Amino acid sequence: MSPQVSAVICTRNRVASLRETLESVKAAAAAAPGVAIEIVVVDNGSSDGTADMVRAWASEAPFDVRIAPEPRVGLAIARNTGVEAARGDIIVFTDDDCRPHTDYFTALLSNYAEISGPAIVGGRVELGDERDLPMTIKTEKEPATFDGLDPGAFLIGSNLTMNRAAWRKVGLMDERLGAGTPLKASEETDYIHRAWLAGVPILYRPDMCVFHFHGRRSIDDMKKLWAGYSIGNGALFAKYWGTPYTRLLRWNVKNAVKEMFGGPKVNAELGLTYRAMVRGNVAGMLRYWMQTPKAPPPAANPEPSPTASEA
Repeated sequence: MSPQVSAVICTRNRVASLRETLESVKAAAAAAPGVAIEIVVVDNGSSDGTADMVRAWASEAPFDVRIAPEPRVGLAIARNTGVEAARGDIIVFTDDDCRPHTDYFTALLSNYAEISGPAIVGGRVELGDERDLPMTIKTEKEPATFDGLDPGAFLIGSNLTMNRAAWRKVGLMDERLGAGTPLKASEETDYIHRAWLAGVPILYRPDMCVFHFHGRRSIDDMKKLWAGYSIGNGALFAKYWGTPYTRLLRWNVKNAVKEMFGGPKVNAELGLTYRAMVRGNVAGMLRYWMQTPKAPPPAANPEPSPTASEA
């Protein structure tokens, strides 16, 4: 039976954490016996035995598990490779340091049962370990529909799903963006913005929950991640220069000026400032503009590639 759901997990040198993610997906699949599921692991150039571990784990899994090797480093690149290898109509992106709740797939199918056309649906992201800083999480308890204002704050890439109709309409992720590239982040923010421009509904559904075991516990960890996000957002300001999207940059600059005269910081307790955010935005804009110009990402393949994955 062809899978209804393809869980795409991109990984690079996190073999121990990835095993926990796979086990949690298996538990969630067992709790939804009527859902046909496959896992596509995109090995993004690992050197820690990831592929061997996945093959051994797959030999005892109750559903299809495949490896899609992708030596070109970059999360957007890896996600594109994963979708091209996937066969399900619903694509689930999660990370190799996340674990879905046991009722995840039941909630997923329930939400998509109410959808008749292209759609992107994201869910709740809770801390997996209370010792970690409260970052890269989304804990709102009420459903919401994206209004076009701030795509970066609406959904998180570690719990991002879409049906294949949405993928066909929006196309591939922009491989210049995201973790593993000089632009650091924002590939999913860009994708959500492009989907909204294309008229694809973008929904937040808190009953679809994953737990994030990100392991960041120091202020320095937080500032490093924040700096990367600021650079990625700056790249988007450059990409969409001259469009309404840059109102977010104007907002950041306005708050940075207020901050200089005693206004509030982004987060005083963690030492996050609007001035540092704007510096990162400017750095991201310059990096984007200095890159060799490339054509926009091509349209997504309507069918999965038979050569994209490795048994």
